Amino acid sequence: MGGSTKPTLLVLRHHGLGDLVTAQPSLHGLRRSFPRHRLVVTCPSWLVPLAEFFGTADQLVSEIPSQQSGCDNGGDPTCHQQIDAALLANVLTNIRSADVLVSLRTPGSELVPLINTLMPRVFVSYRYDGIAATENSPELNFTEHILTRWRRLLKTICVEPCDDDLYTTLAVPLSHQGFTVVHIGAGSPSRLWPINRWVKVVLHLQSTGHRIALTGSGPEAAMVNEVRRRACLPAECNRCGTDVQELTWLVAGARLVASVDTGISHLATSFRRPAVTLFGPVSPAWWGPPPGNAQHKTLWAGKSGDNYGAATDLGLLRIKVEDVIEAIKEMCC
Repeated sequence: MGGSTKPTLLVLRHHGLGDLVTAQPSLHGLRRSFPRHRLVVTCPSWLVPLAEFFGTADQLVSEIPSQQSGCDNGGDPTCHQQIDAALLANVLTNIRSADVLVSLRTPGSELVPLINTLMPRVFVSYRYDGIAATENSPELNFTEHILTRWRRLLKTICVEPCDDDLYTTLAVPLSHQGFTVVHIGAGSPSRLWPINRWVKVVLHLQSTGHRIALTGSGPEAAMVNEVRRRACLPAECNRCGTDVQELTWLVAGARLVASVDTGISHLATSFRRPAVTLFGPVSPAWWGPPPGNAQHKTLWAGKSGDNYGAATDLGLLRIKVEDVIEAIKEMCC
């Protein structure tokens, strides 16, 4: 707590890249509404540099990476649950009490020890049958846009997030400006578009003069390198496994960002970069850019599925190479 005498406002987030970006309007709204509180926010260690850049928190609470059994790279989607459990445990180690506790996450039983230990005067969460403190809370609606979801929750304590707080700017080194970032990876197998289709898109980008940077998490290196090899790109085009600071520079300075439904897409929105995003099991109306964003083209076949399925979503497979190339032409005209 650093000896601060201010009361603590603790915010528990989901811990992906997209979750960090889309939480910014809510965090700004909470800071405006609780100016005398110390704003403490949970954040996985691999995202701390980006969270510090956003600058909305007075203190970040992270897991201890060395204890994560190979999960130091939080970009690996298989590690999210393990990191989340370690991070929440570390909250109990580092935070003694909280005047206000806000849960910007799907409610679950993991919140019970935090409520019992921190004993907040105000607890804000969507309803969960296993938590008595949420008895009068609103029900979570997964079909709401993610920004609307948290806005509706925070209105219960008269906090008004502003969508404009989603956007920011960054001074990008010249070495990272002007790339077309193609993010091959995804947070689950159901959101992986076929490699052979990405190869065709990359070949088109090459033929039209784009400087290409291929990205993905560390465990996706083989997949990303396969796209690079089949598209005959030089080795330096493979930026897979890069740290979050370099990834942020690439996106903030990008000519275009092409990806499936993943955190990179939200980062492109935050920096107002032209983007093309392929949606599969989840509708862009739930998890895409804010409605009316002219710099972001979303492609969706109109079919919802299992967001964490073991195979590529059938709706995502309906998106053809030609659809993506046409969208790229539209965004780059």
